[in-house]
Parts: sequence; C-alpha cells; structure tokens
Amino acid sequence: MRKFIPHIPTLLVMVLLFGVSQVLARPQPNATPTALPSAFTYQGQLLDAGQPTDGSYDLTFRLYDALSDGKQIGGAVALTGVAVSQGIFTVQLDFGPGAFTDARYLEIQVGTTTLSPRQPITPAPAALYAASVPWSGVSGVPADLADGDNVGMTSVSWGDISNRPAGLDDGDQDTTTIPWANLTDVPTDLADGDNVGMTSVSWSDITNIPTDLADGDQDTTTIPWANLTGVPTDLADGDNVGMTSVSWSDITNIPTDLADGDQDTTTIPWANLTGVPTDLADGDNVGMTSVSWGDISNRPAGLDDGDQDTTTIPWANLTGVPTDLADGDNDTTYSAGVGMTLNGTTFNVHYAQVIVVAQSGGDYTSIQAALDSITDAGVGKPYLVYVAPGVYEERVTMKAYVTIEGAGEGATIIRWSGGSTNPLSESGSATLEGANNATLRHLSVESIAGAGTAYAVGIHNNSVAPTISNVTVTVSGGNFNYGIHNISSSSPTISNVTITIPSGSVSVGIFNYAASPTISNVTVAASGEINSYGIVSYYSTPTISNVTVTAYGGTNNYGISNTNASPTISNVTVTASGGTNNYGIFNIFDSSPTITNVTVTASGGTYSYGIQNNFSASPTIRDSAITGSTNSVYNDNSTAKVAYSMLNGPLSTGMTCIGNYNVNFASVTCP
Repeated sequence: MRKFIPHIPTLLVMVLLFGVSQVLARPQPNATPTALPSAFTYQGQLLDAGQPTDGSYDLTFRLYDALSDGKQIGGAVALTGVAVSQGIFTVQLDFGPGAFTDARYLEIQVGTTTLSPRQPITPAPAALYAASVPWSGVSGVPADLADGDNVGMTSVSWGDISNRPAGLDDGDQDTTTIPWANLTDVPTDLADGDNVGMTSVSWSDITNIPTDLADGDQDTTTIPWANLTGVPTDLADGDNVGMTSVSWSDITNIPTDLADGDQDTTTIPWANLTGVPTDLADGDNVGMTSVSWGDISNRPAGLDDGDQDTTTIPWANLTGVPTDLADGDNDTTYSAGVGMTLNGTTFNVHYAQVIVVAQSGGDYTSIQAALDSITDAGVGKPYLVYVAPGVYEERVTMKAYVTIEGAGEGATIIRWSGGSTNPLSESGSATLEGANNATLRHLSVESIAGAGTAYAVGIHNNSVAPTISNVTVTVSGGNFNYGIHNISSSSPTISNVTITIPSGSVSVGIFNYAASPTISNVTVAASGEINSYGIVSYYSTPTISNVTVTAYGGTNNYGISNTNASPTISNVTVTASGGTNNYGIFNIFDSSPTITNVTVTASGGTYSYGIQNNFSASPTIRDSAITGSTNSVYNDNSTAKVAYSMLNGPLSTGMTCIGNYNVNFASVTCP
C-alpha cells in the first residue's frame, strides 16, 4: 500500500497517480460461461504509472446503479491480499440475489484509493437470451397478471370492502342528511330558522340610557342663559362685546411720569442735575479740560525725562542674568540630562528598554547581537529593538516580549542567502524565526538562496504565535521557495504584509501545516516553474480576509489549496492563470472551507477550474463571483453548496444551489 507524506513535492506525485489510476482497472472477458448463481467471477488488470503491477493488494468492490453518484447495490466486498501478477487479478464477487435487475457499474478501491471511472457490468450471451424469454416461458407469474395485460389487480366488489365510512355506506359521496330540528346548541337568535341575525330589540327594552338621550333624540337638553352660574361679570349683560369700559380716572397706581396724561417725561433743568462730572460742569461736550504734564503723578521712571525711550542700563547693572550669558557672549554650555547622551553639541535620546541597531552610531550593528543582549524581557518589561535604515546580512531569531521595528518597508532590510533544509523537519532555511509574544513590523525580509539550494524560506513559525505587520517578504533562488511557513499549531497574526515569490520549481506564498494563522490585508504573488501556490493549508483552520492572491507561471497554478483543511475565506480575490492546469480554489480530502464574498478567476491553459472539489470535499459558497473556463465549480466525489453567486463557466453535478446567476445576470440552475 502507498503512504502519502503531506508536503508539496509528494502531493504533486500523488495527484498525478490519481490521474493515471482513473483508467487503471478494466475487465477481461470471462471465457467460461456458467450457471447464474448470485456469485460471479471478475478479472481485471491493475497498472501503476502505466506499467503492470506485481504483488499483494487489498481490494474493495462496490456495485452502483449509475456511472457516478447513484445508489449502492448490496454491500461492499472487501478482499485482502489479492495476488496480482503482471497486472492481472481474478476474484469472486457476490452482491446478493437480485443485484443485477438493471444496468450496473462496479467501483474498485485499491487500498485507500478509489479508481475512477466505475466499470460497467455488461451481460453475458446467456443473459441476453434471458432478456428475450417469452411470457409463456416465465414461471411464478402472479395470478392477477396471468392474462398477460397490465391492468393489475382483478376487480373488487363494493360489497367486499369492509369498514366503509358511515357517510359513504349508501354508495354516494355525500354525508347523511341531518334535519335542522335535530341540531343542538343552535343560538337563540337563529332558532326561528332564518339568517336575519339578531331578533329585534325595542327602545323601551334598553336600560341605562344616558339622561341627554332619554327624550329620544341626539341633542342635549336646553339650559336657559339665566340658569347658568358662574358667568363673568363683564358677560352678564348677555352680549359678546367683552370687558365693560374703564375710565382713566378709575385707574390707580399710574406712574408719576404719566400722571399728566401724556407719554413724555417731565423736564429736568441742567442746573438741577446732581453729580455732574467737573469737566462737564461748563455745559459743553468738549470733554475733559487740558491737563499739564507736570500735573500727572506717578509717571513711569523711563518716561520721566519727557521722551518715549528708556534710560540706559549698563550690563553690569542688570540683575537675574542667566548663567550661560553672564560671560557676555551668546553661546551655551551643554550637558546631557536623564535619558540623553551628548556627542559634541548633538543630543541623543536613550529610552529605557530601547536598543538601537544601526550601521553606525547605534548600540549594535547586528540585530541578532542586540536580541542576544536582552536577558530580562517579560510581560512586565517588554523591549523595543529599533533597526535604522540599511541592509542587514544576517539570520535573525525573534525573542519573546521583544518588538523588532524597522524604519519602513524597503528602508530596513533583513537579508540572508542561506537555506537548504526541509522546513517541515528543520528550521535552518529561514531568514527569520518567529517567537511567542513577539512583534515584527515596518521592514523587509528577504531570502536569496544560492544556486542549487533545495529550500528557501522568508519567515518560519514552529509552534509560535508572533505578530507580523507592515512587512514585505521576498524569497527566490531555491528549488522550493516559501514566503511565510507555519507548522505545528502555530497561530501568527499576519496583517498588512506583501509576499512575492518570483521563481523556483515550487513557489508558495503562505504554507500552513496543522496551523491556525489569522491572515488579513495581505497581498500574495507566487510564480513557480512546476507548481505555484498562493496559500496552502494542510490539516489547518486559517482565517483569511481582505487578501489578494495570484498564482501564475507554473505548469499547475493554485490560488488557494486546502487538504483536510477548513479555512474561513472572506472578501478575497483569487487569480490562477498561465499554466496547463489552473485552480482558483482547490479543495481535497474532506476539506470544508466557508467561502464568502470571494472573487475567483481561473483562466488560460488546458484546464481552468474556478473551484475544484475532490474526494469528499464540501465547501459552502455565498455571495461570490466564480469564473472557470473549464468549470466554474467542479465536483469529483464531492459536494458543494452555492448561494447567491455569479457562476461563469460550466457546472458539474453534486451541487446544491439557490439564487445563482451567470455573467449576464440570467438565473442559473445547478445540475
């Protein structure tokens, strides 16, 4: 039996084997006709990579009523240790009596691999003869059909039917009649047998009539004006003129200035005014009388001489002169305070728990040397390693509770030209190794492997969860190139990151194995000669949102590839193009991603699939636009649920759809 190791190079070989295996088993004629018991002999040929195989294999056979999907007939027949010589095997199969009542198709499973397509079971000559046996030669025919027609059951007499409902017993479909007089609980008002409704009610029979209606009309009883009480005095005369007239002489508390009967104020002579300012006592409005300079008191000392300048004060007579000016010039004496250093006349700020890495003038010239100098970082004592602009040719391992911050993407660059070891088992290929509770931001990471190098990795995370933001990652030169590599329960937070893999036999933007990263606002572009992968997930549950993924240039291009994985994918744009086989999103082996508001395009090449699902994959797709020139959505032994999405390209079976449409906004019905 074959064992498949889940990493990128082996996956390619495995998929190619599946492609060949679809035509591996074909039935060979059984030369010896026999009687027709429920068991039969089946002979086939098994090939591997186009060549006949030898050895012992575990084979499982299942019988179906259709070439694909359909209903399984009988149980599975599992045979262990079947001998195969020069590719030929012979087995006895028994799916029980009555298994072959219609067209049948045999499905063969070698070990854990199910071959496709199913093989049709064709009839032997004796079976063809049986199909033409005359009716008279058939035995065991039911008596009701012995007359040779398809009428079915012989007639049944009405009288032979038992338990007839009482209402049908008289032979018609109505119910027995019940006289009105026999009805019970009839309302009193209907007891007279008509549908008029309520019996009449006499006005005289109504009780509690309001007093104002007691006279039989709807007006109110009349009340004479004279009988009204509480009428205001001014209205007592019976008109609506309003208030009675008031005489001026009857008004009291008239203001003094109005007592003379007009609206002006009494005149007051100037001479009678009191408190007039002295300068106005002469009766004109010229203003203040002139004031002599000599008469002004409390003149400021600087103005006492009669001009507007200030008297001269010798330097020696000044008080409170700053110390730095006491020598009579304008230079300053420098000294560094707390948290600062002085270099000549230049001050440098030095913060606690901050280390500066620079190619000159910093605390260190190496990032790793700065990290190694930190021995007491913790949750209560985090550190910042600031890396000044420049290219730092070194390999860096992050440290817990330490933030590495550059001067900007493209300004600060960590570059390493090593690599070669398999990052699934060793970490020696990465330019930068992640750590828990550590942050990397505002810089670029480059892995530039030398010729013939097997693996090159930008950032490698093994069982850690760093925060990576505002970072550019570029990897090239290796046969297998990875931008960010996450394994063994790693759960990094990756945001505002740009990943570029321009070359290699196999190029992967982000690789996840048993990991659960959070990926947002990320741009991935991967181009490989054989395989190009934007994001790959094995046995992982990543969260992918607001991401743009492009895979191109390889023989096989995969935008997002999921194997036994269940990612959440939303607000993502995926493009796969330029190769022989192009897959926007590829799901295999029980993968069940949730795909929402995603634009997927697969174009060019021989085969282009927007979303392809193999071997029990079951994605759920909503509010998306999916384009594939071969198939927009394709299912191979898989199912897909698609709702309210634009499907541009042929569809396959195995889909559950609602509210979908094509590029022309015409409704799409899934097969």
